[in-house]
Amino acid sequence: MVKNVQLDEDEARAWHGFLSAHHSVVRDLNRAMTRDTGLSVSDHDVLSALRNTGDGSLRMSELAKACGLSPSGLTRRIDDLTAAGFTERVRSRLDKRGIVAQITPAGCYALDRARADHSENTRSRFLARLRPGELELLVSIYERLSEPECAATADHAVDTPTASTDDGSVPTRTTPPFGPPTFEPFDITTLVGTH
Repeated sequence: MVKNVQLDEDEARAWHGFLSAHHSVVRDLNRAMTRDTGLSVSDHDVLSALRNTGDGSLRMSELAKACGLSPSGLTRRIDDLTAAGFTERVRSRLDKRGIVAQITPAGCYALDRARADHSENTRSRFLARLRPGELELLVSIYERLSEPECAATADHAVDTPTASTDDGSVPTRTTPPFGPPTFEPFDITTLVGTH
């Protein structure tokens, strides 16, 4: 039976730091995007995903996966974007019974106007804060963390220390890499404790 072993201090700092940094950067980027363009980061992601297809449309399940949104989260985004005239729900050209989300000409225009602001805000609020060499390192880490869990093999396994045995040695267990995490806003001080 595998025991539940808490993260050590360095592991906890890495995990909580990752979550906190993600939350902070996305929050700041979202505020700036909404203020400057009227589109949230999620709006931008949805419109970009639609624009990058051949015909500007995707099934809702495909769009949710492409944007990293839950089905209900995507429904809310599409409702808001449709109310703004940037998307519409239409019958699929391939499957006349299916409904797809389609970007409209107004949505293309809004996205084009927002792209320069999105790029500049991403550079100033995230990329400019990295030191030389860190960008390549982050890309390498993110690509590895984004690999699907089902693609994990014994070659990709991570040896994770568990509790020590009676003789004082530290056994290891093989744990496959995790898939992409989900993010919920939180205050890191509640997790690590500050004085």
